[in-house]
Amino acid sequence: LGVALGGAGLLALRKMRRLAATIALLSLAGGALIVVDYRTRLAPSAPTGAATLEVLWVNLLQSNTVSPDRLSAELLGSGADLIVLAEATPAFDAIPGLSDLYPYRAGCSTPARCELLILSRRPLGPITFGDTAFGQQRMARFPIYMPDGTAVMVVAVHRIKPWYLGLTNMGDEWMNAVLSGRRDRSMIVMGDFNATPWSRRMSYLADTHGLRSFTRPVATWPAQAGPFGLAIDHVLTRGGAQIRSLTSWGGNLGSNHVGLRASVAIWDITTTGPTEGD
Repeated sequence: LGVALGGAGLLALRKMRRLAATIALLSLAGGALIVVDYRTRLAPSAPTGAATLEVLWVNLLQSNTVSPDRLSAELLGSGADLIVLAEATPAFDAIPGLSDLYPYRAGCSTPARCELLILSRRPLGPITFGDTAFGQQRMARFPIYMPDGTAVMVVAVHRIKPWYLGLTNMGDEWMNAVLSGRRDRSMIVMGDFNATPWSRRMSYLADTHGLRSFTRPVATWPAQAGPFGLAIDHVLTRGGAQIRSLTSWGGNLGSNHVGLRASVAIWDITTTGPTEGD
């Protein structure tokens, strides 16, 4: 749409004003439809006094050469309760330095098998991993327990690009399975979806499974483009969960993705589990 608007400007300079106006109006109308469609998927307001879970998602890039000490320092200073890293091999050597603050860990058992790394201050329940045609353990589903013993379900994914037709089926089936059920059940879904908010992949997930977005998307790729990049990493919620803030994180850590840090309000949860001290 931006290219079309630029083209309309060039046409106007060449005295083709009617054609330029038509292209500009169609481009603006298309942009307006995208905005309206996105706003239909915004989360409801959280009640006053709801508990908050700070979550961090980052696709680190397997070839990243960031030093383990620097990465460890940045993650420790993030203030996140839950950290999920994709293409996490660069973080493998940083794990020992993170274990005191994040004693609960899953995934990334060896450098060769290090796709998703889950680090948490809060106790975690049983974790179900999912595979894609491009690798193992690129998706995960698990409960994380709040201080009062209630639990919220988390789904973390690194989806393959949607134009690999046929190869995306495994991921689609896994996502539909873990997201099925009661649409009012509290859930946080985050990851690299390799798809923008207005894409067919994201609109299908939102409409089919009741997932809701933050007020505005945050550009995450390529990292070098900053706010002018594409929003292909997302944090979504449903049920008794709402994103209160969503900001970019870690754009200077050597990845081609910018991470996302979200403050998620949690309420209306009935599942119970370990409490403080368990």
